[in-house]
Amino acid sequence: MDKSVQIFLEGNSDKKFFTDYIQFLFPEKSEKFIIIDVGGKNKLHLSKNEFKKNTDAGGINLVIFDADGDFENRKKELEAKKIELGLSFELFLLPNHNGIGDFEDLLVAVSNQKHKQIFNCFEEYQGCLTKHDQGYTLPNKKAKVYAYLEALLPVSENENIRIGKRDYLNAEHWDLNHPFLNPLKAFLEKYL
Repeated sequence: MDKSVQIFLEGNSDKKFFTDYIQFLFPEKSEKFIIIDVGGKNKLHLSKNEFKKNTDAGGINLVIFDADGDFENRKKELEAKKIELGLSFELFLLPNHNGIGDFEDLLVAVSNQKHKQIFNCFEEYQGCLTKHDQGYTLPNKKAKVYAYLEALLPVSENENIRIGKRDYLNAEHWDLNHPFLNPLKAFLEKYL
């Protein structure tokens, strides 16, 4: 029997993307991947039993978390957590394992190029709010991705904007062949 590959992610939004992306990359082998949402960037310890069971069964554990604002520091934190908890895993930091950022940065990068003007409009909106310095709260990156999909889908399909319902296999919205994904693709391919 083939080894299972468990992928531990920070949250539910990541889980739907990785389910679709793995189906896209490895349709005949996607059942080998088990995707686990740990519930947040500081909750790796809550999945300690899943790590150990898979390791004991000869499986492979992958942790794919956000680099956030400091790639090197985040990497060190997770490597230290690995030692502290006695876990076995390989690490990849989003968006592309070589700089700062997060899952939403990855999504913006792999959005369909013909719709990039939606993000330009969104940035103009953010700039306008900043310029009027009335203490307005600027929308976060999640709102940016949400606005992108909202602009693309008819009102009758707005339910599909929600995180668990997004279709990342929809080439009209996402380019899963985008070169930005090459480091992630290479990372996943190592374990098949």
